Amino acid sequence: MLYEKEQLLLDKQKELIEFRQLVAQTIASQKRIEKQYHEAQKEVKEWQDDVDKAQQEGDIMLVSQALNRQEYYAKAALDLKAYLDEQTVQVETQKRQLIKFESEIIKLEIELEIEEEIRTIQKLRKKSKSSQVGKEEFRQIVAEAIASQKRIEEKYNEAQEDAKKWQRNAQLSFQKGDEALACQALHRKKFYDESVIKLKSNLDEITSLAELLKQVLMERESNL
Repeated sequence: MLYEKEQLLLDKQKELIEFRQLVAQTIASQKRIEKQYHEAQKEVKEWQDDVDKAQQEGDIMLVSQALNRQEYYAKAALDLKAYLDEQTVQVETQKRQLIKFESEIIKLEIELEIEEEIRTIQKLRKKSKSSQVGKEEFRQIVAEAIASQKRIEEKYNEAQEDAKKWQRNAQLSFQKGDEALACQALHRKKFYDESVIKLKSNLDEITSLAELLKQVLMERESNL
């Protein structure tokens, strides 16, 4: 089961790299179209100025030529605006998909980390109860328990900060009127809230074990 999850994580991480590249390409395409659109708008204005100038001078031929160019760029600008709107929708859709994809991977990563720490706790409990454990080995068990405690505490604090960050992101998205992005942010916040609960349970357990092991070690050393 663990191997399957680890392999799934590796596969998803590879897919994430590819999807990020796709999003980057879509954004680059959007920016190119936006630039072309603004250039077309600029041409429309410049040719309209030429039309106005030619009309003031009474040059009918020049008016016709400038008007044709103005109409050409006006149509180009209209087409580019429609294409730009399509690309903008696609970019926003892919960004939301990316957030969801990243959430799935982060969730899987934390699940694996929690499972690893649970196995560490179980292993330490089992080893500490063995009557065959010598002084130096027991000290190592205590050191491992303290190290595990610090790792879990760090992950617990990070999960709390991430939950706060996504709460802020959700509020900002709501203020901007982007309900879809706000919902995505709240979804990720919920995931981190759940992770905080799991990590707190692990932290309490390993803290209790570490304190117990330190006490046992002190008693062992005082009896030497």
